[in-house]
Amino acid sequence: MDRLLSKHHSKFTWLMDWIYVLVIINLLSIAGTVIGLGVFGFFPSWMTSHQLIKRRLNQEDYPLTKTFIQTYKSSFIKSNLLGYIMVLLGIIIALSWFYYLDDLSTNWHWVGLIGVGFLGIILIFMVGIVPISFVYFPKFTIGEHLRFTLLMTMGMPMLAITIFLNSLFFYGVVMIRFITIFPFLSFTLPVLINLLFARKKLLRLFTIFKDENTSIRTLNSYSNMDSLDALFEHENVFETISHEDLKDAYQNPAKIQSRASLVLTNTKEEALGVMLSHIEEKVVIIDLLLIDPQFRKRGYAKKMLSWLEKQAASADLKLIQLGHPSSLVQAIPTSMNPSLHWFRHQGYQVFTNEKGYFVKKTLGGITS
Repeated sequence: MDRLLSKHHSKFTWLMDWIYVLVIINLLSIAGTVIGLGVFGFFPSWMTSHQLIKRRLNQEDYPLTKTFIQTYKSSFIKSNLLGYIMVLLGIIIALSWFYYLDDLSTNWHWVGLIGVGFLGIILIFMVGIVPISFVYFPKFTIGEHLRFTLLMTMGMPMLAITIFLNSLFFYGVVMIRFITIFPFLSFTLPVLINLLFARKKLLRLFTIFKDENTSIRTLNSYSNMDSLDALFEHENVFETISHEDLKDAYQNPAKIQSRASLVLTNTKEEALGVMLSHIEEKVVIIDLLLIDPQFRKRGYAKKMLSWLEKQAASADLKLIQLGHPSSLVQAIPTSMNPSLHWFRHQGYQVFTNEKGYFVKKTLGGITS
């Protein structure tokens, strides 16, 4: 009996905790909209509510008000730019549609009306995908967000339609019947449901490995940079790399290519390992390969390296190298001697120079 009561109490506590989180984020979103005078506050509040709820779904624990303010400020400009580009596209499509509608005397006007109407429908479906892209792929530029949103809308129409219908049902039915919930759940409830629909489908696109407790995915889909910083600081990465240089590198797309880099995480989105790389003159250069000691000898590094080799081979790149003049790690220090045997076992050749070791592998035999 006590066990049964404890189980029900646990579920009730979980439910109350979620309601509390949704209500507080909703109130903060309304406040953020008002502070931004509506027109400049809505999009940052909308994107911030997505980011905070996504983090809660990942079981992250954080101070709600402080984190909302920080996220709101950091995303203010980018979210407004993205939001108003969508608004501008909507205005252009609407004006074009009315232009063709005003005169349907020719077949070309009918074709134009239908074509613009189709673009309008696509844009409506894209609106629900934009914040999903914004929170799951924070390193994307504005153009990349728009391109990815369009591709997702066209490539996963059922997801786009589901998100649209959920939002339509909530604001067209629920809000009309239960207007009193506006201050408490108007932002956050549809956001939660849309994120639940989208998270598995989206992460599947960027996840190369997943088991019950861990996953490996591309760095451009990872947003918990604080956890990545903590991994680097805890491991005291190589004595030849300062933490400032490392942080500057992995946050700079000119130095590290996030689509060619991977991060190992647990279910709480905490970083357990990372592989940073970039491409230079047809050579894939591994800047860093690091796994938390507690998670080594489980095959994660091998999975990361194998994925990178296959991606390089499919792009017709012939060489992969760790230890390069343009790399974070220009040479593997002599203190890392034990790792050389592992690289040899993966088919890499070991070379030496005045700074230490470097390893290479020709990819001619790899197929994608």
